[in-house]
Amino acid sequence: MNFSFNNCSITGMLAVLPNKEVFYKDEINNFPFSEKSSLQLAKIMGFNSRRIIDEGYTAADLCVHGLNYLIDQKLLNKNEINAVVFVSQSPDHIQPPTSNIIQGKLGLSYDTVCIDINQGCSGFITGLFECFCLLNAIGNDGKIILLNAETSSFKVSKRDRSTAPLFGDAAVITIIEKTPENKTIRLKIKNDGSRYDAIIIPAGGFRLRSNEKTCIEELQGDGNYRSKQNLLMKGDDVFSFTINEVVDLINEMISESYLSKDEIDYFMLHQPNQFMVNKIINKMGLKEEKAPSNIQSMFGNSSGASLPFNIVYNLGKILEERTLKLILSGFGTGLSWNAMFAEMGNMEFCKIIGHPKI
Repeated sequence: MNFSFNNCSITGMLAVLPNKEVFYKDEINNFPFSEKSSLQLAKIMGFNSRRIIDEGYTAADLCVHGLNYLIDQKLLNKNEINAVVFVSQSPDHIQPPTSNIIQGKLGLSYDTVCIDINQGCSGFITGLFECFCLLNAIGNDGKIILLNAETSSFKVSKRDRSTAPLFGDAAVITIIEKTPENKTIRLKIKNDGSRYDAIIIPAGGFRLRSNEKTCIEELQGDGNYRSKQNLLMKGDDVFSFTINEVVDLINEMISESYLSKDEIDYFMLHQPNQFMVNKIINKMGLKEEKAPSNIQSMFGNSSGASLPFNIVYNLGKILEERTLKLILSGFGTGLSWNAMFAEMGNMEFCKIIGHPKI
C-alpha cells in the first residue's frame, strides 16, 4: 500500500551502541564446522565483529540511556514529548508494554501516548509511518519519539553459524516533528504472512510455550545446533525474497520519486549481511558509494535498528549540515518489506554514543 505525508520532518537521530565487541575469529570454535569452512563463509558474508549488550540489560535500557543523554545535553525537552513509539522484538516483558516502562522511567507526562510495535527488520519505516500518523492527529506542537531497538544477540544459539555471527545489538532514537516545509514523504509498505516461518523463533509465545524441552539445543539438518527458542532463518527463502520482491519495491519507489538513480543521493538499506546487500546493489546497478554496506561487518545486524543506524553511521555529519534525497528500505521477518523516499537533513543532531556498563 502507498502512503504520503506532508509537513513532517526528522529533526534528530541518536544511535546507542553497546561497548562490548565480539570478533568472529574468537567464535569459530563454537561452530561444528572446520575453521577453513568458517573463514571462507566469513569472507562471503562479511563476518568480522559485532556489538552485544551485557547480560542483565535490555533494548529499553539502550533507549533510556540515549534519551537521558539527549535531555542532559539540552537536545531534547521531555516536556515536548507527545508520544513514545517503541519498535522492537526484544521487549522487557510480554506485559506491560515496554513504551510504558520507558515513559515511566523518564517521568514523562501522563498525556504521553505509548505504543509498542512488534516488528523486526522493516521496523524503522513501519515506525515512521505510525509516527507520521500520530503527528497529523496531534497537531503542530510537540515531538514524537521513535525508538528502534533490539538485543538480537540473546535470541541466537552460540553454536549456530547461520545466525550467531550475524546479529548485534543497538538502539536508534529518532525525533519526528512538524515542519513548515511542504515536502512530500512517500512510503510503500508490503506484507506476506503466508511466509511467516522464513524467519522465526518457534517457541516462547502462546502457540508453543517455553518448556524444559524447547530450550534444549539439538543438531539440525543444516549442521548447526539450535533450540526451538533460538532464531531460525531459512536462508534460501530469505535470499530469494530479498533479491526479488525487495528489489522490485525499491525500483517502484525510484520511479515514483520522479528522480533518476543518479539524482538520488543515497540508497540506505537494512543490513542483513554484506553478501545480500551487495547482491541488491549489483542487481539494481547502483554505485557502491551510494549504497553503504559496511554496517553488519563492523557492528552486526541489529534488525529494526540496522537501517537507522546505517543512516547515522554513514551520513550523520552530512545530515547535520544539509539535506539529502534518500531512498530507504527495510525487509525481513513477517515477511514484511517497505521503502520510503524523503528529503532528510539539517538535523539538530545525528550521532552515535556508547552504552557503558552502569
